[in-house]
Amino acid sequence: MPYEFLVWLLAVLIQAAVLAINMHITLQFTDLENDNTNPHDAASAINSVVLWEYGLEGFLAIWLILNGKWFSALLPLAILAFHIQQARWILAWGWRFGRQYIDVTEIYRQVKPRRQQAVTKLIVYLFLFAWILYSFIYVMLHSLLTPAGKVAAREILQEAAATLH
Repeated sequence: MPYEFLVWLLAVLIQAAVLAINMHITLQFTDLENDNTNPHDAASAINSVVLWEYGLEGFLAIWLILNGKWFSALLPLAILAFHIQQARWILAWGWRFGRQYIDVTEIYRQVKPRRQQAVTKLIVYLFLFAWILYSFIYVMLHSLLTPAGKVAAREILQEAAATLH
């Protein structure tokens, strides 16, 4: 199995996990806005996965950079910069209780903007997932097929693309 195939496979799995985490956060805010859950449960559910989201997206950005996928690493780097700004990273002091966490006492005032932010991030994550999945399929088709299979796959994909127009 080619190394590039494994690079994109891991990227797809990481981005799928980030997408699931962000979907969970979005649903928690929606449930809280519709009064289907209490603030303590929502805050603890969100706070327990926030650092996982940040860490996985940071790992994805570093993983793509280390493997020479510069263009594909641009969006995860932008998201990572947003997360660092959101978390108020201070090099001398490390992590402190910043805006990435939800405070139970202030959660109702933050529901609407936080939900909008989560939906926006969900859209960005979906776009990034589609791009990574496309790259994975492209590498899979071009590296795992034999030369004769590549010709047949090209014809099939061209016919499929022609039927869309």
